[in-house]
Amino acid sequence: MKYNKQNLVRFIATKLNNQINKFHILSVINILIDEMLNDLRSGKEIKITNFGTFSIKGLKSKQIRNVVSKKLMNNSSVKSLRFSLSKKLSKLILGDK
Repeated sequence: MKYNKQNLVRFIATKLNNQINKFHILSVINILIDEMLNDLRSGKEIKITNFGTFSIKGLKSKQIRNVVSKKLMNNSSVKSLRFSLSKKLSKLILGDK
């Protein structure tokens, strides 16, 4: 299944026997995503029990050499989104190791 917002709304509505309006379901999904993005932007980790942890890791700036001109340049610092599997999800996907 492709997980875009429309598919999530349809999936949730079906699971709830269409008892909740699809507009309300979409509103909840949008609020959840917005809050998660705000937390990540502010440097907080997002831990979802039995699923995993989302976090932002900052990579330091460093000097690199331009391959063509052979000059040293400063590579600016970057941020990277990381996801670590929970133990339960890891065992489910990867099996016991």
